[in-house]
Amino acid sequence: MNSEPKSDVLIRDQLAIERTLLANERTLLAYIRTSLLLLASALTLMKLYGDSVPLKFLGAGLIFMGIMLIGWSVFHYRRIRCRVLKNCRDIKWIS
Repeated sequence: MNSEPKSDVLIRDQLAIERTLLANERTLLAYIRTSLLLLASALTLMKLYGDSVPLKFLGAGLIFMGIMLIGWSVFHYRRIRCRVLKNCRDIKWIS
């Protein structure tokens, strides 16, 4: 019933995989941008309002959140890339 040649389906599948990989990379970059913003905000708070103890704790919390977000985003990126490429040999504990 379907008159599409098989090579056309393979090309479409390859393009879909490429789009998914590019979207995954954009998501990683967005997470890194957000974590850098958290780190910059924390350092600004701690530098401008160094006398205030609550703002020092807020700055420390933002630094912690920024570092955790970078770690989680790299983990998430590698997990999705592994699933899309079906190539989990190097990171078996993620799948």
